[in-house]
Amino acid sequence: MERLNIGAFACGYGMGGSQNTSVTICNALAERGHLVTLYCPGRQMFTHVRPKVDVCEVPVNEFEPFHFRNVSIANAVTVAGEVKRKKHDVLLSFNHASLIMLIPLILRTKIPCVQYVLGPIAPLILRLHKGTIVANSEETRDILADALRRSRTSIPVVRGRVSVDVLENDLCEAQGINPYAPPAGIRQIGMMSRLDDDLIEGIYQAIDASAILARTRSDFRFLLAGDGDRMSEIRAVMDKLNDSAGREVAAAVGYVGAVGQFIQASDIIMGVGRCAFEAMALGKPTLIAGRYGYAGTVLPEEVDELAYFNFAGRNIKQLQPPDVLAERLNAMLDTPDLLSESCLFARSYYRDNLDAGAGAEQLDDILCRELQSSGPCRLQNAAIWAGYCVFCCLWVIKGLFSRLLLPSRRRIQLDKIKKLQRDAERFAMTSEVRPSLD
Repeated sequence: MERLNIGAFACGYGMGGSQNTSVTICNALAERGHLVTLYCPGRQMFTHVRPKVDVCEVPVNEFEPFHFRNVSIANAVTVAGEVKRKKHDVLLSFNHASLIMLIPLILRTKIPCVQYVLGPIAPLILRLHKGTIVANSEETRDILADALRRSRTSIPVVRGRVSVDVLENDLCEAQGINPYAPPAGIRQIGMMSRLDDDLIEGIYQAIDASAILARTRSDFRFLLAGDGDRMSEIRAVMDKLNDSAGREVAAAVGYVGAVGQFIQASDIIMGVGRCAFEAMALGKPTLIAGRYGYAGTVLPEEVDELAYFNFAGRNIKQLQPPDVLAERLNAMLDTPDLLSESCLFARSYYRDNLDAGAGAEQLDDILCRELQSSGPCRLQNAAIWAGYCVFCCLWVIKGLFSRLLLPSRRRIQLDKIKKLQRDAERFAMTSEVRPSLD
């Protein structure tokens, strides 16, 4: 196997699946013997996966509109200088915003670049990227193929991007004490989700389903992990439910850094995307519940449709009544054989399809092929430069309009990051910032 010097880029600040995925994949590539440098806003990029690779801090410009993320002249200069010094063989981009910095770099240095698309999108800038584009799911591949007019066979799908070792380390660190464990005799239904407008309907459906269950049984608790703009509203609804039931039916615990501990404390996990993958990795019964609520259970008869949509719940297009979810939860709580089957299948599916080691092996082959392929000719380079200039002009205009329409959006995001720096169990990747132990 050829040892590669890889420059990886994850330029989106904040927290979520893409941040955790980029670090996990970089770690897995390093474990395969490659030299990896991850370029990212390390102080503002939150992940419960600790990096085992060199991290190059890409500065965030706090004075630009949210639209520009952390792409600025300062970033471009920092990145260009570091890439030149590191002498990378190949580049790996996890976020399409990275291409705004990388396309000029690729054209000047001739370093090949692979773009790993982590969501069901096909942004305009991808039309300028002439290298290999990798999709995270079959749904994303089909969207990219249609939008970019590429054949589906030319877009590989890499689904493996979760490491069970990270989750098991959480359990070792707990030393037998799990703060998320339910009271004795209570089985826990856990849900991991952002608490914002995109997913709020699904969260309310889970609360309503808990209320339905609470009418006939008292042997469960619904525990919600996550943070977002709707936290105070969600907690108020849960308090009302608990008061009417005369016991704790539902609770929200906020941001959870020790994800493995939260999953282990739950008998059933609900969530989408990486939240579901991590539950499957630890062999937990996994229900997919996202924007439109309950979308299916990770079982042999349902998994193919769920997997096509990256276990994101997009296989359903409208919100179902909470009775559907309540009926499924009741059946699982009342049927030990169904719970056991779901546990075994979830873990085996993770091993066969979602393990980061397997994903890194696929990317290894893709990066090696990209390194050997010839780049665009001089005429194509000129066309890419022209398209890039047009794109940047349109992109800046769109950003200025975003600033006028949502002047405080970036400020809200950065204030949330600072709060996490003060309060979160673990968060930033760079050693200069350390989590609070209070």
